[in-house]
Amino acid sequence: MTSCSCRKGAPAAGCPRHTVQAGDLGAASFKGPVPKPERTAGGVGQKKAKRVRRFRVKASPERWEQIRAAKLGPCLVCKLLGVEQLLPSSLHHVVAKSLGGSDTEANCVSVCGDGVRGHHGDLEAHVPEVCQVFAAAVQLWDDAAYAYAIDKLGEDGFLRRYHVQFRSAA
Repeated sequence: MTSCSCRKGAPAAGCPRHTVQAGDLGAASFKGPVPKPERTAGGVGQKKAKRVRRFRVKASPERWEQIRAAKLGPCLVCKLLGVEQLLPSSLHHVVAKSLGGSDTEANCVSVCGDGVRGHHGDLEAHVPEVCQVFAAAVQLWDDAAYAYAIDKLGEDGFLRRYHVQFRSAA
């Protein structure tokens, strides 16, 4: 097989790689380079948008004792399910600290277990069934926590966070 002479300049006559077929646009229709798209924010060499910092209140140890005294009680999930609470209660942030939730009475509710066991562990692991029961319990019995979550996350954000899905009547 002979190599094409197009690498050195003009292609050889009859080169199948460079012969214009009927219907091809060919070199006559070439009108110049394709224009570059306009640059948009976030491209290479562009400054990144500044991250919006969420304001969060961090409680002192003394304030935590006050919050525990006011909010620690029976587990909301066990109460709604009507089951006996087997593990001691702990406080769960309705709006996670990573989402801007503060250490306030309005953002803390009592659930059984700790961050890895019981209903508290299930909430941290985002178990959908427990999350849905928890969301219903907060809406029923803790108006301050529900209002705080709606204020921070919005109605749809609270429902998304706790895996609440509405089913249409069929």
